[in-house]
Amino acid sequence: MNLGDWSRNGILHNYSGGVKYQKTITLTAEEAAAIKALDLGKVIATAELSINGKKVGVRVAPPWQLDVSGLLVAGENTIEVTVYNTLSNHYQTIHNLYRGEPTSGLLGPVRLMK
Repeated sequence: MNLGDWSRNGILHNYSGGVKYQKTITLTAEEAAAIKALDLGKVIATAELSINGKKVGVRVAPPWQLDVSGLLVAGENTIEVTVYNTLSNHYQTIHNLYRGEPTSGLLGPVRLMK
């Protein structure tokens, strides 16, 4: 999944659940040692971060930054962010009084920080 609002992607407009974003990056030893945090930018609504298969943490509100000190290595690194939205999208399909905002996803920008 690319960064952005998944509720604008056809059937995902009514999807309530999780979507995994994954990126593999290659770093030198010096670059890996210098990176201290990952800033997810903007997230709607909950984000769970894993690096190289190790769970780093969960964020349910801003700031959308997580400490990644010592987790990145020289060579390839796989960064996975699973975003869970709210039930608002599902509620678009049934009769109810709740009409929350359907915007969902990892909106970014995602940045590695020193």
